[in-house]
Amino acid sequence: MTFYQSPPFSVFWKRKFIFVFVVEVLLLLQVLVFWKFSLRSKLQKITVPNFSTQSETSTNVTAASTACNETGNLNLHIWYDICARNFETLCSYPLFPKAPDIRILVNESLIAVDETIDTSSSRSLRIFGFLTPKYSGRYCFMVTSCDAQVWLRENTSYSKVRQVFDSDRMSTEKRNSGVSSEIDLKARRKYFIEVVASCYQTRKKLQLFWKTPKSASFRLIDPSILSHYYNDSNLTHLKSFEDTLPDSPACAARRHKKLYCHDHGVMTYLSHDVVKDILPYYTYKPSYTVEHRVDRYQAVTKHVVHTFVYPFPEHPNLRDEKHWIFPLGEEAALSVVARFVKCLDKAKPGKFQLEKVLRVERKTDKEKGKRFFLDLKLRDCTVNKSVGFSEYIFEPFHSNQLYYPTNFQWRKNAPVYLVVTAKNLGRWLHHFIKNMEAILKETGDPNLHFVICDYNSTDINLDEVLQQSTLRNYAVLRKSGDYSRTASFNDAISLVKDPQSIIFLLDLHLDIASSLIDDVRKHCIEGRMFYTPIIIELDCGANPANLAGKWQVYGYGLIGMYKSDWDRAGGFPAYTSAWGGEDWELVDALFGKGLEFERMRTRNVYHYHHTKKGMW
Repeated sequence: MTFYQSPPFSVFWKRKFIFVFVVEVLLLLQVLVFWKFSLRSKLQKITVPNFSTQSETSTNVTAASTACNETGNLNLHIWYDICARNFETLCSYPLFPKAPDIRILVNESLIAVDETIDTSSSRSLRIFGFLTPKYSGRYCFMVTSCDAQVWLRENTSYSKVRQVFDSDRMSTEKRNSGVSSEIDLKARRKYFIEVVASCYQTRKKLQLFWKTPKSASFRLIDPSILSHYYNDSNLTHLKSFEDTLPDSPACAARRHKKLYCHDHGVMTYLSHDVVKDILPYYTYKPSYTVEHRVDRYQAVTKHVVHTFVYPFPEHPNLRDEKHWIFPLGEEAALSVVARFVKCLDKAKPGKFQLEKVLRVERKTDKEKGKRFFLDLKLRDCTVNKSVGFSEYIFEPFHSNQLYYPTNFQWRKNAPVYLVVTAKNLGRWLHHFIKNMEAILKETGDPNLHFVICDYNSTDINLDEVLQQSTLRNYAVLRKSGDYSRTASFNDAISLVKDPQSIIFLLDLHLDIASSLIDDVRKHCIEGRMFYTPIIIELDCGANPANLAGKWQVYGYGLIGMYKSDWDRAGGFPAYTSAWGGEDWELVDALFGKGLEFERMRTRNVYHYHHTKKGMW
């Protein structure tokens, strides 16, 4: 019998080691492949939050860390949480179209919103770049899901922009799958294309299709004929304002809406010396002021003396937090105006005529009398020119005589310093600077100054932006570390050396009308009064041309006073990074120094709704 003989021991184990090694190598390769795809998915999610990364339904996004080709991509810019229900809202938002939240490159005309995102959030998209058709002929575009517009123009012809699709002009039934009219395009000619979309409370995909002369049906645009406007893939999460970006044609006809604030234009005011002999003077100190320290928040909660105003600023879409309504009746307002005009005619017969009553304010001292502020438009008959009369007048209870209150005249040319502070709010700083440029262009005010305290913001080159602006009277203070509202304002205001200057503390998320500057001057009297207006707080999606919101009764963040009064009160309390209540404490400190404060509605300031994610 022959028995099977096993190979020598060493040969047997060598074969086994080889088999085990091969198996382990194969397993390792599988692990590496799995890790590679897993890492790619994570990188895509990190690079482009809020968008799906599944290849079946999402845009293939070029990661910020990779180099991108000149062709095959379009620019995609995204704005979050601005509640743009329509294009009117979107175009009125100050950060559109040049300051997006996210900027990426895409190589498809299909954008899918991540289904994990809360449907209550809103996003607005701007997709733009160039396309170069392969064939000449007639093309059609189709957009599905989000409300959208598509604009097209030849690369070098900025004046011949054409709207080829607008979901607003379609019926509700067709809006989710609308087709444009046909348009002639030339082969190998470069066209600028822009898609503006408002995806409000929807998870649906934004899809842009076209039908070419060679196709019988609609399909996604071939990436090979696409090219981006510029490569901003390295700026994915940088929330900056880019002036070099082209304006959106979707907004060109929507930017000149009338604001709620109806300005009276730049007014030349009569100096007090010209009208000082019209009324006698009366030494007047209100009974409601104190010269001692008050308990915390007592000035705001116990010592507000309201001012009644004609005409009264109100709007059906603006709510009042406490239903405080203090209009001055027309009869009462016109009565005091008529009495003053009679005195004016007596003192300067035939020189002035009343053209218009711009504003009348009345503040009553229950012990002493009524103080009025008259803002009138007069005609100077000697030169046939309109001028402004804007003065405080006092009527004691015991007399029917009108007086000028002694030492209660506002300085028409007082220097005004607008003070803002920020950390990584570059887009809103840019908006503030542009707002101030517009005010200076309108008023030409040489006594308007700006102080900016910046905590080394990385999202704006502040020096460059200021140098390229038309602002000249500005100062910049740079700080490091954690943002502190109180410390930043205290340090910024210390740069103002003239005690006879007015300082006005501002927020950044504002639209400001030019008439605010004189409004601040009118209601700041050195050693006597400071100003903290009730401003308009806009709802999400609202803007100054389309109001919705409330009067911010409890907000004292905007406040103006003479620098000498700020110094006497000691400025803000010495908080560090914490905040809350410091505005009320500042009012306490100023009130305790014998100053009264003017608290009334203003139509000159609009506070935009904004997310607080990532602030400071």
